[in-house]
Amino acid sequence: LNTPHPGSRVIRSGEAELLREVDKKIIQEHTLNADHAELISRIGIHSHIAVPMKIRGRIIGAISFLNTSLRPEFDESD
Repeated sequence: LNTPHPGSRVIRSGEAELLREVDKKIIQEHTLNADHAELISRIGIHSHIAVPMKIRGRIIGAISFLNTSLRPEFDESD
């Protein structure tokens, strides 16, 4: 849970997070090391949403939605 990954952050904060546009700088800020950054870059993520999963007000995990297609980036309406 103590990683820079958006899923970890939303579990800690309880708030959803939108990374509208994932670029090289964002990847470096949200990964653990150079190998992790390279893997995420190769996946080709264009935008990302992480949402805490709550039951009765208690956070039990997070779910992440990744956009790797030519679809427009995620935005607040997503």
